[in-house]
Amino acid sequence: MEEDFKDLRVSDLIDPEVDVWDFVNVNTMFDQVDCEVILRIPRNNLDSEDIPVWQGHAKGLFTVNGAYKLTRMLETANNTEATTNRHQTFKYNQIWSIDVPKKINHFIFRAIHNRLATTDNLIKRGVIVPNICSLCQNDSEDIMHVFYHCRISREVHQNIQVNNFTSRVMDFKELFSLNGNRLPRDVFKLWIVCIWDISYQRNLIIRKKPFKSPMEIVKFGKDYLERHIASPKDLRSLQPP
Repeated sequence: MEEDFKDLRVSDLIDPEVDVWDFVNVNTMFDQVDCEVILRIPRNNLDSEDIPVWQGHAKGLFTVNGAYKLTRMLETANNTEATTNRHQTFKYNQIWSIDVPKKINHFIFRAIHNRLATTDNLIKRGVIVPNICSLCQNDSEDIMHVFYHCRISREVHQNIQVNNFTSRVMDFKELFSLNGNRLPRDVFKLWIVCIWDISYQRNLIIRKKPFKSPMEIVKFGKDYLERHIASPKDLRSLQPP
């Protein structure tokens, strides 16, 4: 079909005697949907030749700068659509259905909405603090760094056999959803308790108090879940030691 239309011109679809769309030719060459669209296009009655026009420029002129701006605009639109789709398909009952103490469910809810007191959020609120990760002391700190990119978090992930993704993860909501879909339920719960404790250890570091190593965080997470399963009501007020 593409070979048949390769040399087709718009003028081939116009009846030259009456200067209107050639209804027979249009219906022969296109399906009904395309045919209706073509026949609704008004004819230009001006006696002038067609010229190429670049829609990315106000005067119809092609420029490299205009092409670059259009490319960036399309990339932004695609990323926005992808992010919107991910957020629309996210099911919040995933948070509350996890069998962990309710305070950890609430912690995950706040993390998904970027409501934790990480350095970047404190700076946004006008608090003057150094923009550096409290755990690794190497990079700037946001939620994704603390729970995904930070060296401490990566060591915790390795100890519970949770591999980082090869593709880019946009935010904590996506990270939570992806791990919830790929990890066995018991590993997923352990990961959740560990990142909760990572946040707690971060706060201890800020207050210059003793804190746990990545291996100790994992051991705590396993023991915590075992005790929660054994006596869930008694553990709702338990704080990480």
